[in-house]
Amino acid sequence: MTQRPNLFRFPCLVLTALALLTAVSGCDEAPIPTTGLNVGASFPERSDWYWKYNNDDRSEVAYFHNRGLTNPGGSEWLTYRLWVDDEQSLLENIAAGVDGWDVEIFFEDQPDGWYLRGWSANSEGPSAELGAELFDEPVPFALSNVPPSGTTWSGSTGGEEWTTTVTREPEALEFNGQVLEGVWRLELASASGTSVMDSTWWLINGPGFVQWDIPAFRSQGGEATWQHVYNDDYNNVLGVE
Repeated sequence: MTQRPNLFRFPCLVLTALALLTAVSGCDEAPIPTTGLNVGASFPERSDWYWKYNNDDRSEVAYFHNRGLTNPGGSEWLTYRLWVDDEQSLLENIAAGVDGWDVEIFFEDQPDGWYLRGWSANSEGPSAELGAELFDEPVPFALSNVPPSGTTWSGSTGGEEWTTTVTREPEALEFNGQVLEGVWRLELASASGTSVMDSTWWLINGPGFVQWDIPAFRSQGGEATWQHVYNDDYNNVLGVE
């Protein structure tokens, strides 16, 4: 199998804002505090769904597959499997049951939102050099109670400090015939700047039953952004009969 450079060279969500809840019950009473916006509510947690992406700087496509809960570290974490390849080869591998995927990324659902729990590269795949790291402590990814101006979360695991900065894009994102407004931008950064998971993600809910969830992602290495093309039930990944 041909080795490709680090895909998080890509290397890597997304969201609809909830209404801001404010209330004043009388002139002599203090306002009820706002709850903020729930970025984590739009995390793409639907199992057995996949998302397809293209990239203006690459001939390959990227597929994300939400595999549902798996148990890589003794706890159940939501698991996303990522492939990056030319589309014909990618689909042929899936049809043949060939493990040509690149890396799996793990997330944990907690009461205040979603946390990153690490990654594991396919040891037989084209990005095996990425290795694996399961975090001993969760790193904040997409949480609740976010002010409209955005916020910053921090975490520490395995001797590495992490910062997640979430802001709203001031202008609409436009690509692949899609125009998305009110998109959240999540910048995930390790203090060393050397982690596989140093990356930027965009999150928003789509209309109705079909959701974009992760309209775009990219590594912090400067590669062009991976842009959403479409998403569907994973049972239809080889086409709908």
